[in-house]
Amino acid sequence: MWSNELQQLTCEALEGKGNFVPRTGAVYFKSDNRFAEMSLADYLANKLHLTDRSTGEIYAFHSVNELLNAGWVLD
Repeated sequence: MWSNELQQLTCEALEGKGNFVPRTGAVYFKSDNRFAEMSLADYLANKLHLTDRSTGEIYAFHSVNELLNAGWVLD
């Protein structure tokens, strides 16, 4: 599993508490051997929707804790 520090950084970024600033039109995530991205529009609207970069599958989460419990963190 991911370090507590990386999970905390992810939590702060998604809750708008940290110093995180997206550098592109998407926010990138990783989970085990999967990679996904969140559109900048979803990030700004606080919608926790990740799109798998390989399959295009969309993962929707109701809370940051749910996203973290599913194993996703910032990449």
